[in-house]
Formats: sequence, structure tokens, C-alpha cells
Amino acid sequence: MSFAIWIGLGWLGLWAAFLPALVPRRARPPARPGDAGRLLAGAAGGGALWAVLSATTHALEGAARSAAVLGASIAGAVFLAVFLRRGDAPARPLRAAGADVARGAVAYLAFLPLVVALDAAWRPSGERAVSEAVLGLAGGPASLSFWFVSAALVVAVPCFEELFGRGALQPGLEAALRPSLAPRLAAAVAVVTSSLAFTALHEPSAWATVFVLSLLLGAAAARSASVAPAIGFHAAHNASVIAYELWLREPLERLGLM
Repeated sequence: MSFAIWIGLGWLGLWAAFLPALVPRRARPPARPGDAGRLLAGAAGGGALWAVLSATTHALEGAARSAAVLGASIAGAVFLAVFLRRGDAPARPLRAAGADVARGAVAYLAFLPLVVALDAAWRPSGERAVSEAVLGLAGGPASLSFWFVSAALVVAVPCFEELFGRGALQPGLEAALRPSLAPRLAAAVAVVTSSLAFTALHEPSAWATVFVLSLLLGAAAARSASVAPAIGFHAAHNASVIAYELWLREPLERLGLM
């Protein structure tokens, strides 16, 4: 654990160096009348839909509950994608948006040691980053369910959580605060507040790691005026968690590195 923590802390400073190179700065368009209310209403609606659907899973157990939670994330992502279809940033070609997603995924690789360090420091000993039920539902790479669950975790879940946190809640808060606060202060408060709400969507044992990652995602979204880099960053994180739990956890534990 100490090895992972020192490696992770040594990588923390890379954010300042990699952010300008991998996440280009773009000006956010001026807030329009009603933007704050519309965006906050979208965040509230998407969050409420996810909460209601997730609440129905308490009567379920194991793989059925995991499947229901993944389904709630897919439904929330579709709702927010439709609600935000008008867009809140200048129109960008699909190729450019794809490049932003790729930049976010590459940026995540620079912070992988930090993520490992945070997780090792605060996650209770023996607890998995992905639930046993999800891993059981996946069934391994030889099964079709593995690819379904992986696609949900790597695509649908990041899309929902980023559209909620960085696509609706964060810009909505920023638009609401701009009339009374300096622009940079309004952006910073929006990043921190939306990160707290985003963190609350996750298990308490992961709060420390999720909150730090959420601050990075919020900074990337604020800098680029786009949710695409955050989606790429988040998707890469979820993919790495799956790979770690399935293939890397036991070898690293045997080597005494975790």
C-alpha cells in the first residue's frame, strides 16, 4: 500500500502539466436567460429518475440488483441526452467531439497511479472496486453478458454521470452564480458543489477517490466547455477498474504491491 501511495502522490502534479496539453481551453458561450433553470431542472430530473429506478433495486439481490442499477444509469443517460440535445456549447463536429473523448482517456492514463494510491489508501481492506455481483453478472470475457456489462460500465454509466454532473449540474450552478460572483469563483464553486453531488451517487467507501477524480473532471469540463473529455476520462477509469479486478488484483497482491 505504501508503495502505491508514494507513486500516486508523485503523479499528482502531472495534472497541471497535462491539462493544457490534452484538454484545450475554449470559451463558454455567454449564459442565456433561463439557462440556469433549464440545466438545473435537467440535473434534478435525471438524478431523480436514477434515484427512483435505483431505489427499486433494494428488494433485489446479487446480479439482478446490479443489472437494475446499470439499467437505471442507461435510462438516466438517455433522459439527459434528450433533455440536453439543444447543446450548451458551440456546435462541434462529431470528429472533434471524438478527439475530445480520446484526450480525456489519454489524460486518465497519467493519473492512473494517483487513482490506485487513493483507492489503496481509503478503500476498506478486501473490498472490491466492482461489486462481486457485477463481476458475477459479467461471467468472464467468454460470455455475452460480460460484454454487455462492460459496455454499460464503460459507456452508459460515464455518459449518465458526466451528463448529470458536468453537462447539466455544473454549468447550471455556474450560470446561477455568475450574476453574484466573479466568473472564476463561480466556476470553482460550481465544480466543487457538483463534485459533492456526483460523489453522493457512489458507495461511501469510494467517496474520497471519486471526489478527487470529480474535481479533475470538473476542471476539464470547465476548461474545454465540453463534457466530452470528462466522458473519456471517466470511461477509461471504469475500463481500468474492470481490468484490475479481473486480471491484475491477485497478481499485484501476491507481489505485495497492493
